[in-house]
Amino acid sequence: MEDGLPLVYRDTNTSRAGLTALNNRYRGHTIAIVGVGGTGSYVLDQVAKTWVDRIILIDGDVFENHSAFRAPGAAAHEVLQAKRNKAEYFAEEY
Repeated sequence: MEDGLPLVYRDTNTSRAGLTALNNRYRGHTIAIVGVGGTGSYVLDQVAKTWVDRIILIDGDVFENHSAFRAPGAAAHEVLQAKRNKAEYFAEEY
């Protein structure tokens, strides 16, 4: 991990865009996302690329086809058939 960041890939985007000082402001903070359906899952996808220390996901719904269709990526059919909680699914993925 570069600079203590939990990112899988080296963050070359922040420096290229000149956002290093701005992104440093996220360090040490926790962000909560309430609802990780269509919109919330895309918010998660973007927030996960910042330098925020922790992301809390809150959603009591089951991860089903209509949510998977609207979410980034492509969940396997087996994942949907398991009828897992959305927040738990996305926490594992991210």
